[in-house]
Amino acid sequence: MTLFRWFIARSLRQQPLRSVATVLSLAVGVAVVVAIQLANASSLNGFSTVMDAMAGRTSLEITAPGVGIREARVSSLGWLRDYGRVSPVIDVDILLSPATEDDPEQFEVVRLLGVDILSDRPFRDYQLVDGETPRSITTQEFLSLLTDPYAVVLTDRFARRYALAVDDSVTMLVGDRVVSLRIAGILGEEGPASVLNGNFALMDIAAVQWVLDRLGQVDRIDVRLADSISVDQAEQEIATRLPDGLGVR
Repeated sequence: MTLFRWFIARSLRQQPLRSVATVLSLAVGVAVVVAIQLANASSLNGFSTVMDAMAGRTSLEITAPGVGIREARVSSLGWLRDYGRVSPVIDVDILLSPATEDDPEQFEVVRLLGVDILSDRPFRDYQLVDGETPRSITTQEFLSLLTDPYAVVLTDRFARRYALAVDDSVTMLVGDRVVSLRIAGILGEEGPASVLNGNFALMDIAAVQWVLDRLGQVDRIDVRLADSISVDQAEQEIATRLPDGLGVR
């Protein structure tokens, strides 16, 4: 108690303003540190949510960092089906505008997923809607929506934002040119369409290759393991069998 009176109480009596300022500065410092930690945790949780929604039920991804995977190499990886289901994917950010090609407006960054819908349905959930009513549609019917190389499926949130409907046109900026796309369907709040504030688009993988001038190339191969195979076991075995330049994560 003597030390408290001598070093603390005495200073509080003799220099009250300085003491209050010191206490406040310490409180502000602690509050700033806590706020930064909370912001970081929130950002990480948000990023994790987006990644989980985009990956869906993917167990492992086969990638070629920075260069993508040539389809000629994809055909040589048929042995991956011994571990479960396989789906090639193009995953890229694009610039999309609800305006027409003749009247461009400000573009928004939209995450575009190019998939083979026949092989991708077991990986991710896509719920087409008609207004607020979910549409019951088979995989084959979904595929027929995407047969047009300029067909795109957008989210309900994006469509409502710009008062868009099925068969309306939107514009995609590709390098120094613009490409007009037709809205073939609207996605409800499920799977990848539930994140990124609705800035998500879905196209057939061959159409994305054509529009983006990336013929014969994919970004990665998603693998959904069979229930009887563990992720650690499959990752080690696949890593030893992959050709040079490809990795698993």
